[in-house]
Amino acid sequence: MPDPAAHPAPARLPRILVLATGGTIAGAASDPGQHVGYRSGAIPVEQLLAAVSGLPGRARVAAEQPFAKGSENMTSADWYRLAERIRAAGAADEADAIVITHGTDTMEETAWFLDLVCPPRPAVILTGAMRPASAHSADGPANLAFAFEAAIRAAGDANRGVRVAFHGHLLAAVSVTKVHTVDLDAFAAREPEGPGLEGHFSDLPLDRALPAVALVHAHVDCDPAVVEWHRERGAAAIVMAGTGFGTLAGPMRDALHRARQAGCLIVRASRVPNGPTIGNAEADAALQDAVLGFFSAGRLGPLKARILLQCALLAGLDANAIGALFERFAING
Repeated sequence: MPDPAAHPAPARLPRILVLATGGTIAGAASDPGQHVGYRSGAIPVEQLLAAVSGLPGRARVAAEQPFAKGSENMTSADWYRLAERIRAAGAADEADAIVITHGTDTMEETAWFLDLVCPPRPAVILTGAMRPASAHSADGPANLAFAFEAAIRAAGDANRGVRVAFHGHLLAAVSVTKVHTVDLDAFAAREPEGPGLEGHFSDLPLDRALPAVALVHAHVDCDPAVVEWHRERGAAAIVMAGTGFGTLAGPMRDALHRARQAGCLIVRASRVPNGPTIGNAEADAALQDAVLGFFSAGRLGPLKARILLQCALLAGLDANAIGALFERFAING
């Protein structure tokens, strides 16, 4: 009788589900030398996959095209659609990993939202391109191949959380940020990757719109009246992308404090591309976050802070619970 140990059953190939959403990676231009002025999302997912060699025999790949658009047109309704599909794939044990092709303009936001609202399994990898698929030097195939490598590894290890695979870098959703408008090496980590909130809101019902959270960008002569304008428009919270490590001009700080006293949550972040927002850093104790009732974004950039606020508010968390979430990213002076 044959010895089963001498002929072990072949390992099951990892199952990878591709969700194509458009973007530059699926862009097409009439001139192969053209890197701008192309139509985003013009190339179907089957054609994208055909450009990646070496997949047969390494993974079982299924592909879907939920929508096709440039990511500058991404909406929270699109996020919900992706999150619901990922949740369904996990619940039905359809896939070991999911690769999402996505435009680069809002990729970091989509990655962070999915990281918050989807369970740790299946693993999720986002990728895209800086040059359209029709270009002679298109970077999409290499990025997609790299994403598949990351997905195959994630399918068999203890990797947790959503990642962005781009130009040889594998970056966590909590820290990934786009750092260049045209360079092929367009993404980096805002801060050294630390603990995140992977799957923290994986039970969040996605049957209501995300609450309105405004993002205000500091600049010289910034009009503090914008704070009240956002409140009148229904903002439940405001993220202030301040100068330096989150510093605020006096009139803007006063306007934000009045908004906080009226019940609007305030998070101080920084407009600077790298480095943290320092909490409670004012020399005058009366102007510190703890006194004014502000939260510090800490390691989070303003875009990530806004999405975390939206999810927390949708979950019905009160100010104390939301403050505890931001405290996980805090760096205090």
